[in-house]
Amino acid sequence: MLVSSLKNKILREGIQFRKILSFLNESQFYSKGELENYQNERLRRVIEHAYENVPYYNKVFNEKKLKPVDVKTKEDLWKIPLLTKNDVKKNFQELKAKNKPKFLMNIGHTSGTTGTPAHFYRDLHSINFENAIVWRQWMWADFQRGSRLAICRGNQIIDEDRNTPPFWLHNKMQNQLYLSSFHMTEENLVHYIKILEEYQPDALQAYPSTAYTLAKALKKMNKKIHLKAIFISSEPIYSYQKELIEEVFCCGIWDFYGMAERVISASECQIHSGLHLNEEYGITEFMNNGSLVDNEGIMVGTALHNFGMPLIRYVTNDYGKVNKGGCQCGRNHTLIEPIETKQEDMIITREGRWISPSIITHAFKPLNHLSKSQVIQHDFNDYEVLLVPEEQFNSEEISILLNGLKERFGAESNINIKIVEDIPRTKNGKYRWVISHVSGGVINK
Repeated sequence: MLVSSLKNKILREGIQFRKILSFLNESQFYSKGELENYQNERLRRVIEHAYENVPYYNKVFNEKKLKPVDVKTKEDLWKIPLLTKNDVKKNFQELKAKNKPKFLMNIGHTSGTTGTPAHFYRDLHSINFENAIVWRQWMWADFQRGSRLAICRGNQIIDEDRNTPPFWLHNKMQNQLYLSSFHMTEENLVHYIKILEEYQPDALQAYPSTAYTLAKALKKMNKKIHLKAIFISSEPIYSYQKELIEEVFCCGIWDFYGMAERVISASECQIHSGLHLNEEYGITEFMNNGSLVDNEGIMVGTALHNFGMPLIRYVTNDYGKVNKGGCQCGRNHTLIEPIETKQEDMIITREGRWISPSIITHAFKPLNHLSKSQVIQHDFNDYEVLLVPEEQFNSEEISILLNGLKERFGAESNINIKIVEDIPRTKNGKYRWVISHVSGGVINK
């Protein structure tokens, strides 16, 4: 752990990182015009590099009879074909830049929650840029370098079979306490709360589900832990989770959107009215039914800093919406609504109606004795609901839940309630509350 921590600190928080962070602290108040000029300048560099050093793009450009000079601004991006996750898998080696040695790059992985994990090369500059983007937001929350941070995400830090504490590791080099996401049972949570009280972190970085698990334990023990901020990402957060987390940790929640592909990121500021697209990081387009739109749709991203494997017009699986009202913080970066969910985490009816997890939460709100739950859509009208009950859970609550779900899924829906001992996280420690095997009107089995 010590060697790994030292390596991370040198690679991610060295001179290059400090220069980028200094630039980002200045560019956060760029005008719209200055941001666009910066994006276009970076884009031209990416396009020229991709054409000269990336076999895949050299081939695509030649097939389309394009030259780098044909893509001068982001308004010209439409000339380049979209890039999908499947395209990356098929052309993985051809997408790697010839002039970037492998030993100078890092391999990133998607979480694979859809059953189709993917891998991406990232060069050192893009790694530092990513870290600086994260730190810029942390500084907005008055969390400074050297402050104490507790981390409860998907880190594999101890043996899975361990059943006695410690369920954490202390990274003294970076003043961080890593908590395992995979050992948070009812019996073990008392140990988690004890170590948090002893460590006295300034902030918590967590998945919404792990922060909520800790918050429920604190509430049950009638305790509070005072933090400056809670930084969340990688999962949607629901209103019932947010309310309890902020109550017991006595601070605000700061949402962050990012991805292993490193094409789009967005950060919530102190106004908490949405997330600012980090427009120095990448260019974001929105697509609906295969056509480009201005303000709402599946997000398409172009990386501006990863020259190891430049992804141009990469189609994400995330649905975004621009907040036209803007933000009062003074930053001109485009404001978007929180990324609520991926397509495969939304219910779709036979009529083509999408039902988001936030709507489904209302059916669960009247239940007072439920530890965990998960909703699985197998077919248009075929659902399985897994429940981990608490001691006083009863049949009346099941009836209330069934009625609430039928109101949302349809009276003809077949809903199978199954009582289980636990609902496991994914191998990356994430918790998928809604899983749909139906997308775009097609059943995926």
